[in-house]
Amino acid sequence: MKLPDTVMDVYHHSFHIDTEKHDPVAGGQGVVVWTADPDLVLKLAFKPGGGQELDKDDRKNDHYMDLRLMPLPLHGHFAMPQSVLKGYRGYVMTLLDDMDTFQEHFALDCKDREDDQEDKDEKDKKIMAPETVFFRQLAAQGGAYAEYAKMLRSYMGTGGSRRRCLAYFKAAVLLDTLHANDLVYCDFSPRNIDISKDLAHSNVWLFDMDNLRYAEQQEDRIFTPGFCAPEVRAGEGDCSPYADAYSFAVSLFGQLLLRQPFEGPAYEAAAEELDDQEAADELRDCGEFPWILEEGENRVPDEAFYLPYQHILTDDLYALFAQTFSEESRLEDASVRPPLSAWASKCSLLIWECRLL
Repeated sequence: MKLPDTVMDVYHHSFHIDTEKHDPVAGGQGVVVWTADPDLVLKLAFKPGGGQELDKDDRKNDHYMDLRLMPLPLHGHFAMPQSVLKGYRGYVMTLLDDMDTFQEHFALDCKDREDDQEDKDEKDKKIMAPETVFFRQLAAQGGAYAEYAKMLRSYMGTGGSRRRCLAYFKAAVLLDTLHANDLVYCDFSPRNIDISKDLAHSNVWLFDMDNLRYAEQQEDRIFTPGFCAPEVRAGEGDCSPYADAYSFAVSLFGQLLLRQPFEGPAYEAAAEELDDQEAADELRDCGEFPWILEEGENRVPDEAFYLPYQHILTDDLYALFAQTFSEESRLEDASVRPPLSAWASKCSLLIWECRLL
């Protein structure tokens, strides 16, 4: 993918693309790039049919401006199109510069800080939790214990489960606001929602809003592999509030427990038997494997988790995951999935649970 240096919008304002300020964020349909202008970001769409070649057909841009007519709160944290581009299919949106995607913000950095930190770019540095007596004693045991100590310091340094729950509480409120207005987002994942870089702040913004639509609209399937609802991935259903809720749950589970909720022994066996990772991933996304905390062939042993889920998930939150990831929810009736309002309620309670790491 080759990015242009400068792009102009329909009002003849030129935007210089600044990849030093922030790395481009590429998705299935396009790439989000930061500009030299404060808080202004561009979404450049890819050509249809896959691949990452930028679409230069700007005749399709009217759709982006139509999104501004949708019934959203005036001051909601939604990065809506502000203007459209000339010479490219895409638009300009407002997004605060000092933010990271959830994927970037909560990524762990378990390298040795003394050896590697000086070589890292300033923008890529991760905060580690202080090296307490507990961490030193754990690391002194060597082997897997030393790696676990680094991982746990990084997890806590990026805010621990408390900040993750706070971020997803605010994300659930944003999605629930859409659903209350008969709108669906369609493609929720940690790559299209932002949070403040500074741990002292917790602004959360939903961007990539060009997928926004009314719940009853029937259009092309939109999904991110690894996060999509089974009915959407299998082509048996359209985007809906239930699909958004499923994608939200998959994302939250992965950020809290550092594991994809369906990649257990049965998934790994299928990947080996098929000798095709993409085929196994498609089966996973179509709901063919039980979730990894359900007793059976895909159950992951407790000791295989990086973090003890019993100390992170409350009974209520566990029940929401179990209801969302059940066989009935995956393969039979999406309407049994808890709504985003339920996730917001339980995440808000979990923020104040003293058990949180």
